[in-house]
Amino acid sequence: MDMGYLCPFFLDRKSFGKKESLTQKKFQERKRKNMEQKESKNRESALYAKDFHPNRYAVIEEKNKREIVMLRGGGCSWRKCRFCDYHLDSSPEEAKNFKLNQEQLKKVTGCYGKLEVINSGSFVDLDAKTMEWIENVCVEKNIQEVHFECHWNHRKDILPLRRRFQKKNINLKIKTGVETFDALFRESY
Repeated sequence: MDMGYLCPFFLDRKSFGKKESLTQKKFQERKRKNMEQKESKNRESALYAKDFHPNRYAVIEEKNKREIVMLRGGGCSWRKCRFCDYHLDSSPEEAKNFKLNQEQLKKVTGCYGKLEVINSGSFVDLDAKTMEWIENVCVEKNIQEVHFECHWNHRKDILPLRRRFQKKNINLKIKTGVETFDALFRESY
């Protein structure tokens, strides 16, 4: 019998069989619920995409003047923040995402020397071609500061990206939602 998933407190010999089967039931129930949630989100995402036509480029002229682009990626790989619908603006088709992202990045002028990039997840959820385009646009338009979003799970990917942009004299700023640090809010909203 595989007991790799059982916690040490289940090793009580008197009630081992009962707790094991209860744990297996809970495990199977959670697995079933997770599958249902994924299927529901996929259906929701498909419906949402048909009616979703956002303005993907803007210039912020108030506080912290900058240009902002809303790109599309494969979607947030975490997808467990119950309050968040970012993943609905995503597609598994890299070529289509890149084409859309390229169109938006062509609008960047560099007017304030700052660019904010938001997408359907963290920067790691954007394809490699899009990331390369962002870097090239920053160099061509003399953008000295670029902002990305990042979920806490991807914190180890920040330093390599920061070094990559520093080589081009571009200051990288990362923002993350504080709500992602509160498990109750993140998963029970």
